[in-house]
Amino acid sequence: MYERMHQACAAHGAQLAVCRYFCEYKDHTVAGGGGSVVPLSREALLEIYISGHEEYVIYNSVWSKLFHRDLVSGALFPKGRNSEDIMYTTRAFCKVERAVYLDQCFYHYVLDREGSIMNEADNKRMFDDEIPFWREHIACIRQMVSPQMADLAGYHFQRRLLFYYIDARNAKNKEAVSRLAAEMKADKAEMDRIYDSGIVSRGDRMRRKLFFLSPSAYAIVVWLYDRIVIPLRH
Repeated sequence: MYERMHQACAAHGAQLAVCRYFCEYKDHTVAGGGGSVVPLSREALLEIYISGHEEYVIYNSVWSKLFHRDLVSGALFPKGRNSEDIMYTTRAFCKVERAVYLDQCFYHYVLDREGSIMNEADNKRMFDDEIPFWREHIACIRQMVSPQMADLAGYHFQRRLLFYYIDARNAKNKEAVSRLAAEMKADKAEMDRIYDSGIVSRGDRMRRKLFFLSPSAYAIVVWLYDRIVIPLRH
């Protein structure tokens, strides 16, 4: 894995390589990729990292990457924190000039469960570590890259919170439901600006607007969409 990533960096003058990975479940494996090697600028890399992409899998995990030492010199993982990959990867991406994506699975990522089941441990990780790191991620991009890229990160952070909110309701986790609603309300003025900036899809604007009008109605619409609209599209 690392030999191929190093070769790709050398061939394309890149400071960082990212590869796909196998998702290993108890009874099956999910793979993908066509084997191509794709050079990426910093802006293209960040946009895929922030927004997601149908073809390229660029997650915040450090285990799917090879970093040039200059990108991560002095970077440390904070002790006693989870989801620490978020900021390690974000800072490196903000500093990189050229990256390369290997569209081939090498790493085997073992998952012990499918779906999301929110419990007390998940609450602690989400509110003490993950959400603060995503907020730091946005601030870092604003400082090191541009306000426009930070707005994109803010938009996708808001989408993430809305997805978490549905997971919490489905799990009947009242504490998480309440805290996630408070997180979104605290950001409302800033997110109103971002959602009116032209970078947000019409569907996402409508979903967020519905959430603030009625969280219960928002949850019902998401339930109907997942069970009726998506199956019809397939």
